[in-house]
Amino acid sequence: GKNADLALFNGHPLNVYSRCFMTLIDGEVVFERRGERGGPYPLEPKRPRAPGPDFAQLSRDAILDTQGRYAITNATIHPVSSPMISEGTIVIEQGLITAIGRDVSIPRNAIVIDARGLEVYPGMIDGGSTLGLNEIGGSLTVTQDASESGVIQPDLRAAVAVKPDSELIPVARFTGITSAVSNPTGGLIPGQSAMIQLDGWTPAELAYVDRLALEINVPTGASSLDIRSLFGPAQGEQASRPPSAKVRIKRIKDLFDEAREYARMKNEAERRGERFWHYEPDLEALIPYVNKDKPVVLRASAAADILEAIDLAQDLDVWAILRGVSEGWKVAPQLAASGIPVILSPVMAMPSDSYDPYDSQFTNPARLYEAGVEFCFQSRSGADSRNLPFQAGMAAAFGLPRDVALRSVTLAPAEIFGIADQVGSLEVGKRADIIVMDRDPLQATANVRFMFINGKPVDVDDNKHTRLYKKYRQRIQPSSEAKFATR
Repeated sequence: GKNADLALFNGHPLNVYSRCFMTLIDGEVVFERRGERGGPYPLEPKRPRAPGPDFAQLSRDAILDTQGRYAITNATIHPVSSPMISEGTIVIEQGLITAIGRDVSIPRNAIVIDARGLEVYPGMIDGGSTLGLNEIGGSLTVTQDASESGVIQPDLRAAVAVKPDSELIPVARFTGITSAVSNPTGGLIPGQSAMIQLDGWTPAELAYVDRLALEINVPTGASSLDIRSLFGPAQGEQASRPPSAKVRIKRIKDLFDEAREYARMKNEAERRGERFWHYEPDLEALIPYVNKDKPVVLRASAAADILEAIDLAQDLDVWAILRGVSEGWKVAPQLAASGIPVILSPVMAMPSDSYDPYDSQFTNPARLYEAGVEFCFQSRSGADSRNLPFQAGMAAAFGLPRDVALRSVTLAPAEIFGIADQVGSLEVGKRADIIVMDRDPLQATANVRFMFINGKPVDVDDNKHTRLYKKYRQRIQPSSEAKFATR
């Protein structure tokens, strides 16, 4: 007797790997997806919390603990860089993983955490965000430090501006994020990003890789014809019209040429044992990037701009990474041929063009993977960093292999930025950035039971969202409901 408003899924609708294949409203088919259905995908059962010490208390005690010895035992371990280990043990000492496997001896005085029935993964890495830089968008500009007023500022460092007390950081931790690339956004060359850990008292503690990469916003439309250039500017327009995209591209190239000459002059002076007096902060900051010691991130989304960014990377002769590439699927062969890795825009977004398929953003990662492009995911903001694992899960629902999706939020970003020797997988000698989950971490219904950042236990249950949840849940009282019902 009810309206025929129906949705047909190939699995449980709350399973991130399920897809809707048909939707009916009032009995009329308003959406139909054709093709391979896959599935069915049931919803994983929630696993019970493992017995052991109270983790909130562990987090408080860790402030006074000088040894930092912990052992996570009886767990299903997913190192990402190697096969799964069942009923395994991970030993943590002084912030590092010192042992991992099935037959592992536990050091004396180590605090043992029984993770029986739970799964252990490396902490997830957000490949691009404004965590610590932006707090409240739009209405409160004094809390936004991701973008400065200048246009070309390569000497600016995100590491000195991150706010350790940001409310967005513990919210991101709640879904398993332990590290993030915090990058500046405004202008032509906004500055240098930092790799931050999501726990610490000061900006220096958060930024464990200070000058991670140089950010460049590739001017849009540089590869297209400016029709105004054929007829000249309109009367009174010359003074107000901003420089064209091609002029800004040339300015970037000229700046890198100046930086190479600056580096040559500095090296010559040092070789002669002379003091180099001609100090320029912007050119000094570019030296590691013109020498290919550190990567240059070129932001481009549209297909034409991606091709322009590839050409620009070749002209600059730098270690290049592309950020954005929402239309990467349109130029996947060119991206693969260039060998440049990419940081994908969030997949849960509208198509960039009205003529694109509705699922073009969902399938973008799978198409790039099939073409052989190396990539990772980003949230692109501080507030959305908590949704990073679900971006990867949605990509897996639309064709990306699940193990590749997991790798794209763990080991892949570490490899792309050249810090895979520190983070990204569970290996002896790496930072102990670890999450213990009650189910697949890419599922929205998953819960982080335990978390370690740099070997220190962190209480994931204390954040603004959980505090508000607990506060307003107290209002749901039988007496209150009865009182409202009588009014």
